[in-house]
Amino acid sequence: MDVVEILKALGNDTRYRMVQLLLSDNYCVRALAVELNVSESAVSQHLKILREAGIVKARRKGHHIHYRVNRDVLKYAADELMKLADMGDCSFHHTNNCSRKSGKKPGGKKEVKRKS
Repeated sequence: MDVVEILKALGNDTRYRMVQLLLSDNYCVRALAVELNVSESAVSQHLKILREAGIVKARRKGHHIHYRVNRDVLKYAADELMKLADMGDCSFHHTNNCSRKSGKKPGGKKEVKRKS
């Protein structure tokens, strides 16, 4: 699982709302389109992105395909974000990283000294 792909997939308002709906119940494309007031083709495209990220799973029931959320993927992404939030000390009193003495430009590139 790639947490960046999961977050990118959830970074779209329609897909985020779709996941919210799917957390409460299973839906087919038509029902999602009605609930979200978007076209069925748009719902299908959004579901494709969510499936590729592993966020939703599909199951055929008769003529319809019903979608549900893969909660394990959401929990994984939440855990990764919690790890990120807990990394290091990001308080403002540690701001020595911006000194020109470090020899690096912002972004981590080595500063090139020009000849006078």
